[in-house]
Amino acid sequence: MSEHKTQAVAEVAAAVSSVASKTTYVGAGTGFFAWLLSIDVLPLLGFLLALAGFIVNLAFKCLENKRAQELHDLKKKEYMNEIH
Repeated sequence: MSEHKTQAVAEVAAAVSSVASKTTYVGAGTGFFAWLLSIDVLPLLGFLLALAGFIVNLAFKCLENKRAQELHDLKKKEYMNEIH
């Protein structure tokens, strides 16, 4: 993958991760306030929204870690080739 595409993918992953993180907080906050107000359906919806945000964030963080490891391995391989 070219460097430009790799950078674009990393930026998209960071943006999605940021949105997912904010979604988690909004869902958790909504669920908490609905629980305080004793509204029956909203705590469940808030929890589901928070859970969805957490799952998306977790998935993108795993992908980000995988890409970082691949870049590390490539740089390590390049370094080893320079030595020999």
